[in-house]
Amino acid sequence: MTCRRLQGGFNLVELSVVLVILALLSGAGSRTYELVSQARAQTANSSRLIEANQAIRSYVARHKRLPCPDSRSNAQIAAGTPLPAACPVALTRGWFPYHAVGMEMPREGMRLFYGVQRTTAADLVQPKEIVSGEFASLDGASALIESLKLLAKASPSTALPYYKHPAPRAPDSSATAVIDCGTAGETINPAYVIIAPAKDLDRIGTIHPEFDDENSRFVSQQGSTLCFAHPNRPSSFRYDDLVVVESPIALLGWLTRLER
Repeated sequence: MTCRRLQGGFNLVELSVVLVILALLSGAGSRTYELVSQARAQTANSSRLIEANQAIRSYVARHKRLPCPDSRSNAQIAAGTPLPAACPVALTRGWFPYHAVGMEMPREGMRLFYGVQRTTAADLVQPKEIVSGEFASLDGASALIESLKLLAKASPSTALPYYKHPAPRAPDSSATAVIDCGTAGETINPAYVIIAPAKDLDRIGTIHPEFDDENSRFVSQQGSTLCFAHPNRPSSFRYDDLVVVESPIALLGWLTRLER
């Protein structure tokens, strides 16, 4: 008996359908990988922010003031340029003070950025000594406590590091609240802010591209803006930074409990 093998193939339409399906699967796989990569980066950033925030509180507990921002450039850090002997009075933002709080300086692109409130009346880095008062103490805590009380009662200012909180929406509004520096809402001045970068998603092209949108301009000190992204801003296709802030009231409450 003779067996004849049947041979067949795909026509052009069938091949086109297969290629389209493969392209869709490839695109979906690439997008899934990007989402997983972004989630991993944000998890790592969250851990870094928690560690940095704990280091700030430990510093405050020991020194009864907030640390000075690191004003050096990346090039100066790489060259081993020492920190200034004194903290400049007008310095309110800079790299996170790794050396001051006892943390290891990470590589460029992974460094946290830091901002702190400093006014003539209430300087959290160099608080004025209080001779007497409700919280007078020998270790200097009263000076920081009084400065925090002043900041808690002060009017919001865009001349200090701040973020914008969107105005309340109407009950019948279906629009999504916009959270950015252009928001017509409340100006919030935290006691300090720490910003963790991840990837350059906005492609603005600043000298610190790892930070996105408002944070990129805040870190690069473009113009006179002292606005950074809202700490609750969700991640998106053009933003994956994480921001943590501590309000004067929250820090004041923690410090007074610590002192008592």
